[in-house]
Amino acid sequence: MDDIDTVRQRKADMLRAQFQHQQQEAETQQQIAQIETAVKQMLAPDALQRFGNIKAAHPELAMRVIAVIAQALQQGHKSVITDEQMRSILEQLTKTREIKIKRL
Repeated sequence: MDDIDTVRQRKADMLRAQFQHQQQEAETQQQIAQIETAVKQMLAPDALQRFGNIKAAHPELAMRVIAVIAQALQQGHKSVITDEQMRSILEQLTKTREIKIKRL
C-alpha cells in the first residue's frame, strides 16, 4: 500500500507543478500582450506595419524591439515612433560585430 500511496503522491506533486508552470506561462503571455499593446499605440502606421512584418518573420527580434520601446516608454519617451526610428532600432539590434582573424 505504501508504494501505491507514494506513486499517487508523486503524480499529484507532478501535476501541481505542471499546473503552476502553465499558470506562470499564461501570466507571462498576458503581460507581454499588455506591453505589446502599449508599444503599438506609440508606433506610426508605417512603423506598425514594419513591426508586424518583423513579428511574423522573426518573433524573437520583435520581442527585443518591444523591450527597447517599452524601456523608452518607461523613461518618459512619449512621442510617436516613426518608421525611420523603427529602422534605427532594428539596425542597432541586428548589428553584428565584425570578427577579424589574423594568421600568424
